[in-house]
Amino acid sequence: QLSPNPELYNEVASALLENQKERVNIDEVRESAAWSKRALQLLPEFAPAYCNLGAAFILLKQNENAAECFRKACAIDPTLD
Repeated sequence: QLSPNPELYNEVASALLENQKERVNIDEVRESAAWSKRALQLLPEFAPAYCNLGAAFILLKQNENAAECFRKACAIDPTLD
């Protein structure tokens, strides 16, 4: 079961994305996307979850979905770079 703790989620998702830089494991990318989606169910205005979901979509070659996630993240937090 996924933890509702957004700080823990963000730490785990960030570590997973760092790991993906070296080796992309599609199952891990899908798991990361699932964590992001769960975080957004719990905290719909949590911009980092949209960023992490967007990154997962890029790795899954779903660029339109990724772009939409990044747009939503920037709409929530315009200071994101």
